[in-house]
Amino acid sequence: MSVSLRRGATLGATALVTLLAFGTTASAQCSFDHPKKAQKFQGEFVQAFVSCGNPGGNTPNTTTEGGVPGCAPPETFNEAAGNLSSGWRWDPLAGQGKLQLKAKKACTGKAKGTSMPACDPADTVLNPPGHVDLEVALKLKGVVDADGPATGLGELAMLARLTMDDWTGGDMTIIDFPVHFPFDLKDGKAGLKSSADALLNSLGVQSLPACTNLDIVNIGVLDENGNRFANLGLSGVLDENGNRFANLGGNQEWLPRCEFERPKQAKKFQGEFVQAFVSCGNVGGNTPNTATEGGIPSCKPPETQDDDYYFGFDGAGRAVAKLLKRYDAESGFVELGVGVGAKVKGVRSREGGGSLVDGIATLRFEYKLTVQDPFGGDMTIIPLTGKFDLVLQEGKGKVEKAVLLRLPVPFTKQCLTIDINVIELLNRKTDGRWATLGIGWGW
Repeated sequence: MSVSLRRGATLGATALVTLLAFGTTASAQCSFDHPKKAQKFQGEFVQAFVSCGNPGGNTPNTTTEGGVPGCAPPETFNEAAGNLSSGWRWDPLAGQGKLQLKAKKACTGKAKGTSMPACDPADTVLNPPGHVDLEVALKLKGVVDADGPATGLGELAMLARLTMDDWTGGDMTIIDFPVHFPFDLKDGKAGLKSSADALLNSLGVQSLPACTNLDIVNIGVLDENGNRFANLGLSGVLDENGNRFANLGGNQEWLPRCEFERPKQAKKFQGEFVQAFVSCGNVGGNTPNTATEGGIPSCKPPETQDDDYYFGFDGAGRAVAKLLKRYDAESGFVELGVGVGAKVKGVRSREGGGSLVDGIATLRFEYKLTVQDPFGGDMTIIPLTGKFDLVLQEGKGKVEKAVLLRLPVPFTKQCLTIDINVIELLNRKTDGRWATLGIGWGW
């Protein structure tokens, strides 16, 4: 997470089976850095739009009132694929999507709204003593296509980076791999309950080992055509009653306003921090120095991205992002944006011999806006980044900041969708990334 909702290398299902089913010679066991706990992650979904100004994205063709490059009009992935009639979008009056991931001490044995069977706690071959599980719960409503409430098969798609004490290979960071949870959508609604062990067991692979650090690289929902439908983020409308606060008139009235796809609401996002490890086999990551018995590259021992800051035995941290919207009747301005914050404890320094840190870390927040610009109309803006100081005293600290767009209100509604790309913690001295959002077990 960082939320990190970052992109990375991928592996197919066959490679994933080989990767997790075989190990190399055993080495250090659960000796990598980790917080005391990181047990829960939850967020809400917004419409996924094609990025602006990124490789593979659209080319900027306009700017905001303040001169930030943007792409107008916003384009969904279904529109980019030819605007298929079966493509999913949100009903703006009813649409909503929620995701929750929770660390579990053993196979959950639960399955709902999916063709994939649950893992079996009684199967000690696939779920041996000491295993753990990741519970996955997804809820969607108000999903429509060209014919009304949508019905079809979708997937919750996750890109994960695992650092773990492998069953036979010892501590290692595995190449980023995709995990897809199939689910049934009926009449615009879906309720998925599944788990990581259910997915692994369905492939004939043993469950997650007890000491596992999962970095959530990317999460999204794919529609029945395999196109990206939804990403985690925040979304809202300033005035849901459609009141018109003011009208500038002139030649601005023709511009499309608040016509982009969006759910009714997506208000909050929160997760817990785990240690950030260098990726394996990706550009900028470590070069694989070993391989599983099946020949899949991996990196061992795991390497942290920052050589100084780490979570001690009593360490923990969490991050929260929430939608902010305010209207100032006196000034005639609306403030739309996101409040982002982080709180940590038990942060220690290697350079300080393991002592609790007195210093400054950085909360880094990367996001993408699709917004109704007051003069440019609806557009997706190039990715933006905010960095905020997190003061640490005796290993503890917290920060709360607001990222706001202050806009005049000339139109019926002010709309905003924030696609959260990254929330992470950096060492201000080195700029090294030492914490990212994820799930952890075994400590």
